[in-house]
Amino acid sequence: MLRKWIGATVPLAMSYAYVTHERRPFSPLADPNLYPHNDHELLSPSDRTQPISEIFRSFRQDSISSNLMRSFTLSAITGLCRFYLSSCDVNIQGLDQFHAILQQSWPTLQEDSKTTTTSRPVLTVSNHMSTLDDPIILSRIAPMSCLSNVERHRWGGCSEEICFASKTAASFFGSGKILPIWRGGGLKQEMFQELAMHLRPGSWVHVFPEGCICQNHFNRSSTASRRREYMRWGVGKMIAKAKIRPVIVPFYHDGMDLALPLEDGSGTMIRAIPKLGVKVNVIFGTPINVDDLLDAYETKHGRDELDNKEWNVKENEDTLQLYKEITKRIQMKMEELDPRPLYR
Repeated sequence: MLRKWIGATVPLAMSYAYVTHERRPFSPLADPNLYPHNDHELLSPSDRTQPISEIFRSFRQDSISSNLMRSFTLSAITGLCRFYLSSCDVNIQGLDQFHAILQQSWPTLQEDSKTTTTSRPVLTVSNHMSTLDDPIILSRIAPMSCLSNVERHRWGGCSEEICFASKTAASFFGSGKILPIWRGGGLKQEMFQELAMHLRPGSWVHVFPEGCICQNHFNRSSTASRRREYMRWGVGKMIAKAKIRPVIVPFYHDGMDLALPLEDGSGTMIRAIPKLGVKVNVIFGTPINVDDLLDAYETKHGRDELDNKEWNVKENEDTLQLYKEITKRIQMKMEELDPRPLYR
């Protein structure tokens, strides 16, 4: 019996490992020979020795094998995450409305004309409580239909030094529709551009605009040296440059800070395995409207700057101000969902 089990699972595991490895997303930590510097923090995106189009793989060219690997990975992780949450007291407000928004974003076939119509992409934004917010929270709020059709599951990003520190890790997380984000790489990094390119009709992208884990109020660590007053402007750039304006859905969650607490000073995890039995709350807000900001910018400046396909360019002050104002509005709306008193 054991031999039959091994004989059946080993080839499957090897095939999975091979396909995910061959299609893993590019990351400098996964392939450091492409970079002339040893210090990753000092690396500029323009220092790459090859164009990004030749070295970045993120399943843009779908195949049967890549879809099978994604389906297998996402199904397994979703099952594990939901099993963990079965030990917790989970309360979600507004999930049905969120699922309705996702449903409206998926392509639909018009029976009378046999043509396919599409709607707007969906961008979810949330606070960041722990290293396992995605996948635990995202697996719980995703409709089960996302597992039967993995194209509907979210695209997300993860810091390179956490999820892409080796080729094995890059293979696994890449097959789970996670792309590497260079923390500290700024607005011009190509890896963030790759995530933004998935913000198209029928797709769901999730980002943590804080840019790091913060278990207090938004961007306000209990340690002064780690405290910021604003969210990262990258989310504003994603929205502004999107070909079709996305539906921006905010949600606030807590409980993962108790499951995986951090040390106040260093920000390191106190425990590696999530604590069981915690109370997890998720509150969805109404979609955030930034059309007035985009319309005012386009009326005054046009869309030439925003439609520029080059991501790694110097942007003028008016464009940066647009990114800032979009991000500021998102932060304001997300703070309204947070029931905790503001940390001072």
